[in-house]
Amino acid sequence: MIDAIKNVVYDTNYTAYIPNGGYPVVEFPQAEKKLGFLDNVFSKIFPSLFPHKGAGATAVAKAPAPENEDIKNKDLKEQVKYLLELPDDQYDDQKLTSAIRQYIKDTEKEYSTIISDYKTHIAPSYWEYKATGYNVSGLFGKSYYAQSYPSYIDALRTRDIFQFHAKWDLSWFIYPEDDSAIQSMLKNRATQLKAEINDAASKGITMDVEVEQQYRDVEMIREKLMTREERYFEHSFYLNLYQETEDKLKEEGKKLEQKVSGYGIRVKNAIQRMDEGFIT
Repeated sequence: MIDAIKNVVYDTNYTAYIPNGGYPVVEFPQAEKKLGFLDNVFSKIFPSLFPHKGAGATAVAKAPAPENEDIKNKDLKEQVKYLLELPDDQYDDQKLTSAIRQYIKDTEKEYSTIISDYKTHIAPSYWEYKATGYNVSGLFGKSYYAQSYPSYIDALRTRDIFQFHAKWDLSWFIYPEDDSAIQSMLKNRATQLKAEINDAASKGITMDVEVEQQYRDVEMIREKLMTREERYFEHSFYLNLYQETEDKLKEEGKKLEQKVSGYGIRVKNAIQRMDEGFIT
């Protein structure tokens, strides 16, 4: 290819373009080739064959960024404060001192460590379960569950319960149930309640109003489920209460029971099942 270029430019005067005249030398760029093991060996023996990668080539080390003289002698807190108050148009990475760079490096390392093992950091250091409560990292607590509900309940009950001033958390579980299974269960329940009412009537005993109300509610639900006017949902309500001491926990527990029972909801301690209540 060089000979072909020579023939084309033979009669052209390149003196104005090429110093001392002569033929132009055409160089074609080549991709940089990485040296292998043998190439490294031969480059040390024959450095002229490897002008760019030979032993004679010297690497130019990048000079470290100069220290920021304005804050170099201040403590780390003052250095960070200075950079945070610095306008954006005046900020430059060279203003970072070695102390700040080391702090950023340590913080990033700590963050990466926490993220890689986050479960260890959010989990309690220890917990102890008893029949009537539990102890989680020095914080005492107990679990409550809703045992029964009234026939009618105000929809604003949750707002009043949420305003209870204490350390607590709660969870609701609402999921649909199979109508056929519920119909069978309600039929058995209606039979039991009717038997109690008839037995009390035969003995001349005044029947409890609550039992009669339960019987009417069961029959009403059976009728609405049969006509598809209503759907049956399983509803579970759990609440965990926490305090620094067991005495304060008992006192707060009584206040909570009184507030919830004011809406006709009967709550009970999850005795012997505190571990399940806490996990719930």
